[in-house]
Amino acid sequence: MKRYSIVKGLALLISLTMILAACSTADAEPDPEPSATTTAPADEPTATTAAPAPADTAAPVEEGPRILNVVIPTDPVAMNPFPETAGNRATVHVAMYLPLIDVDNNQAIHSEILESWDVSSDATTITLKVRDGIEWSDGVAVTSADVSLALRLHLDSRISTRAGRLGGVSGVQAYTDGEADSISGITTPDDSTVVITLDLPDAAWLPNWASLTRLNSMWPAHILGDVPALDIPEHEFFETFPVVNGAYKFVQYVPDQ
Repeated sequence: MKRYSIVKGLALLISLTMILAACSTADAEPDPEPSATTTAPADEPTATTAAPAPADTAAPVEEGPRILNVVIPTDPVAMNPFPETAGNRATVHVAMYLPLIDVDNNQAIHSEILESWDVSSDATTITLKVRDGIEWSDGVAVTSADVSLALRLHLDSRISTRAGRLGGVSGVQAYTDGEADSISGITTPDDSTVVITLDLPDAAWLPNWASLTRLNSMWPAHILGDVPALDIPEHEFFETFPVVNGAYKFVQYVPDQ
């Protein structure tokens, strides 16, 4: 499973079998008084393991996790992803939450959450299929409800500065104007399927969405699904991040160290 590692990102608590490959961020210039966040391995992360050393030279394996501290050059405004996930806090989020969809090193669309993504011949309907076997750290399965929630929040211009980048989904205006309780262009026929309907043909919609890798974090619908959109920016979930689906879980944020 693809994992994100941060050189200028956050303090991580990692297991001995976890290897972090260097990946730089360019969101901020170095600061002489950095801040730090700490995350820890999720309950059952998928990890990249190093090749075992020869039996006669292998060192004893220590029990428990080790702490790796990596600093954030400047303080984020807040850890809540709304209204904005860019900058240092996005660096933290991608360590804890798998993006819904992104592009790989060859610029091809890629997803650890989705099994498939199909665009209709008239480029007005996008059908997403959620991969089986992915769970949140509390054991609840990741389903189409989680994907739908992430899309609804990212498309809501009242709380999201990314809404304009993903425009064109049917029913968004009626939803944000308070004329509808949901976005008509986002439906979930079953637990593994999400259907996105666009107002006009747009063959670039899916690639554009995938290109927003760090802005594509998803959130647990079984915890946040019933929270009114306008309450999301101040919700306590984003103070402790108690449930994740990525490699790490949140431990501590220490500003102004």
